[in-house]
Amino acid sequence: MYCMHCGKKIDENLLICPHCGTAQNQVTKKDYGGIGWGILGYFVPMAGIILFFIWKNEKPKTAKALLIGAIIGFIVSTLIYVFSPSILKTLFAFFMKLNG
Repeated sequence: MYCMHCGKKIDENLLICPHCGTAQNQVTKKDYGGIGWGILGYFVPMAGIILFFIWKNEKPKTAKALLIGAIIGFIVSTLIYVFSPSILKTLFAFFMKLNG
């Protein structure tokens, strides 16, 4: 956590900044995780990975949902990339038989 007044890093359990003496207001952040963040990670895997590293300590459930979505999105994208030429070739041959 960082001091709200001077911006220096302090322990999360401290109520007063040891550097400047300013009282720290502890704001509890709720972390629900959620499917929405997982979907974002699925469709934009790079954003999911970046946000995972940003939020892994502050919002662990949300970070986990992002990482899982990013991994699934990466795997699905890779499978589509690998198998799309053979699928397209098969479909092309099928339609050529229908027309000719």
